[in-house]
Amino acid sequence: MADFRSRRSFIRLSGLSLAGAFTSSAQQSPARVPDAVGQLIVAVADTWNSQKGRLMVYERTAPGEAWQPTQNKPVPVLFGKSGLAWGNGVLPVPHGQGGVPSKRERDLRAPAGLFRIGMLFGYAPKAPAGVANPFYQITARDCWIDDPAHAAYNRHIVVDPRNPPPWYEKQRMKLGDFAYEFLLEIRHNADPPV
Repeated sequence: MADFRSRRSFIRLSGLSLAGAFTSSAQQSPARVPDAVGQLIVAVADTWNSQKGRLMVYERTAPGEAWQPTQNKPVPVLFGKSGLAWGNGVLPVPHGQGGVPSKRERDLRAPAGLFRIGMLFGYAPKAPAGVANPFYQITARDCWIDDPAHAAYNRHIVVDPRNPPPWYEKQRMKLGDFAYEFLLEIRHNADPPV
């Protein structure tokens, strides 16, 4: 049972209800969460322009079984300053349909869709107890490239901080801020980055 849940975790950020987020307006059947997925982190906003939302975690013990919440109350979350936009993840989404924006770099919107969860990055030498995700300790040499013109766009790279490239200050991951103590990679636009 634990092996099933730790194999596949996904995060879903959505501006729609859990039941309707992936039903295309083009009369297609609803897209499904892959059977191998045992955990979902679901964040829901009231509208596409909402900055705030609610997060719940769900689990199932086997494919086809009902999803069960793992907590009693939703956790408040923040999205992008301009809300949400369709992102590129596991399931096809209705880009360009219904007037809903598609995610673009620096649009101040969080990506909406179904995404794999990747690496957990953090300042600490090891992950918090109970974390099954791969963990990487961030140092001054670690950067995440958010410049679409860079060859390593949307990737983690390591540089020499004693001889930093010109873009280093804007792309470095270790900021010394408690808000960035842990960074969880949400695999939006990752396979491959566009």
